[in-house]
Amino acid sequence: MADPWYIEFNGAFWLTISASLFALLGMALNACLKSRCTKINCCSSKGVVACEREPVADEFTDLERGNNIPTTGINARNAQERVEQAARV
Repeated sequence: MADPWYIEFNGAFWLTISASLFALLGMALNACLKSRCTKINCCSSKGVVACEREPVADEFTDLERGNNIPTTGINARNAQERVEQAARV
């Protein structure tokens, strides 16, 4: 006679399930800590999870501003022309 169905759920099964749940909770906590949200609501009127964020100022890097222009080769001429076109706009 075969074993009942609940015998199949042994220690290895419960260890795998609990490790998966703890990993999921850890990843969710890590995402919450890294986010720029100032206020997080669960089960609010806006949805299941609501997040209020402070907008960050839009800052350009040196490459976007054209400060790192190649000085030799064909790319130097193209880069200089792009910088001059951007300055005209």
